[in-house]
Amino acid sequence: MRTQVGIIGAGPAGLLLSHLLHGEGIESVVLENRSRADIEATIRAGVLEQGTVDLLKAIGVGERMQREGAVHHGIELRFAGRGHRIDLSELTGGKAITVYAQHEVIKDLVAARLAAGGKIVFEAAEVSVHDFDRTTPKIRFRDAGASKELACDFIAGCDGFHGVCRPAIPSSARTEYTRVYPFGWFGILTQAPPSSHELIYTHHARGFALARRDLRHATPLHAVRMVDRRHRLEQPLALVIRDALEHRPIRRDRFEQLNRFAQPIAISTGASPVNGTFPVSIS
Repeated sequence: MRTQVGIIGAGPAGLLLSHLLHGEGIESVVLENRSRADIEATIRAGVLEQGTVDLLKAIGVGERMQREGAVHHGIELRFAGRGHRIDLSELTGGKAITVYAQHEVIKDLVAARLAAGGKIVFEAAEVSVHDFDRTTPKIRFRDAGASKELACDFIAGCDGFHGVCRPAIPSSARTEYTRVYPFGWFGILTQAPPSSHELIYTHHARGFALARRDLRHATPLHAVRMVDRRHRLEQPLALVIRDALEHRPIRRDRFEQLNRFAQPIAISTGASPVNGTFPVSIS
């Protein structure tokens, strides 16, 4: 196989790069070790900044985002028991953020690449990169059990920190900057009336919380992300959720509303995402 740019990783970066290259008449092949269903179902962050929104529209993959995404012109910061709205549009000359999850962006980019005749190899196994110091670097992998080699002019490593590209770069030519934060995040996706039509960022003595609506389902969803440096989920998960919700700095009527209607349907953690049915009651 031969292409101009071999791209490893079909995340937002790899797919967007492939589509941008296509717009300039440059061929590429994207290799992804997971299935299309997997990358399109993995829960990811849900806020796009103005520059990203403008770029997606400019390359022709923003139609569904414009139709289904929610434009937020401000956010709310909550601390010391009070809410403070920040008018983003007023402060930035009309810019805004759009709530549209990254995995929805992936769906749009995959569809656009395939519609344009782009080549994406899903479930590529045993991917490795070779001949960095030569004019034709190569990517070797297994596709449906068969060994294959992709010769390229360039290789783009878009497979993240834990991918194969970063460690393949010689240590003498690689400089890494790492900052490890002493906390993680814990996400709860619930079916509940929205507590706000804009993002809420809350600082509390027990950690940090983000509340936002989720747009992937017809029924509005309420997502909570909590950060707690001390919590290791050593007690039953239902008690953890109940305790965290009871100590959130929100009005009591909001908690009672959430307690009556919220049915957790998915969770995810900073260490390893867990997506699917969430069989726990918080009542």
